[in-house]
Amino acid sequence: MCVLLVSWRQRSDFPLVLAANRDEAYARPARRPEVVRAGNTWALAPRDLTAGGTWIGVAATGLVVAITNRRDGDFDAARPSRGHLCRLALEQPDAAAVRRFLVAETGARAYNSFNLLHADRDRAWVTSWNGTLQSTELRPGVAVLSNEHALGEVASPGLAVLQDAGGALAELREALQSFAERHEPEPESGLVICKHGATHGTVSSSLVFVPASAAAWIEYAAGPPCCTEFAIHTLHSTGRVP
Repeated sequence: MCVLLVSWRQRSDFPLVLAANRDEAYARPARRPEVVRAGNTWALAPRDLTAGGTWIGVAATGLVVAITNRRDGDFDAARPSRGHLCRLALEQPDAAAVRRFLVAETGARAYNSFNLLHADRDRAWVTSWNGTLQSTELRPGVAVLSNEHALGEVASPGLAVLQDAGGALAELREALQSFAERHEPEPESGLVICKHGATHGTVSSSLVFVPASAAAWIEYAAGPPCCTEFAIHTLHSTGRVP
């Protein structure tokens, strides 16, 4: 199960912020975020080395895309990679264009079920596919999404810093990291954010920051966020989180 948390238009300094845990088989390899060509611009995205796609990325335009699987709908391993679909979505010029792209793409090819977040500084949607396509435009606020929980089904406390224009970047970062490393089930939904199974679990975590008027970046933990240090990745350089 993958978990996404998005804060959209809740802070004047960071209109778009995302925390995403990737849950996968420990044996499935992946590459840290790297600079890739994305349509007419550049983007940052990690890479799944088995299927070649990605599960999250941010373009120089401020477009953010992130995908989770869904448990409903039929499954066919021969269908195109959902990670590749996410990578193609990252090439679109803005969030509205991603929505149009998904209409055309799911009309042309059959995919296994997914939820795809696509957001920029101006608009944000979650588009879901399980044989039919449905898009929900986000209102300003904080939302959580997972493989087994639809948008709005998970209420996660302790995230007031995401809903306020005040607070330093360090406080925002701390709140996102604290969310990503939770082991206790969330109230009511029972969702566990950071998981440790025998063969599967949380294999990485990504924090995406889109400032109001500066370049976006990704802070990435190449392992469980509860015990792995985050490193900052930009379109120009990589290094340790300050």
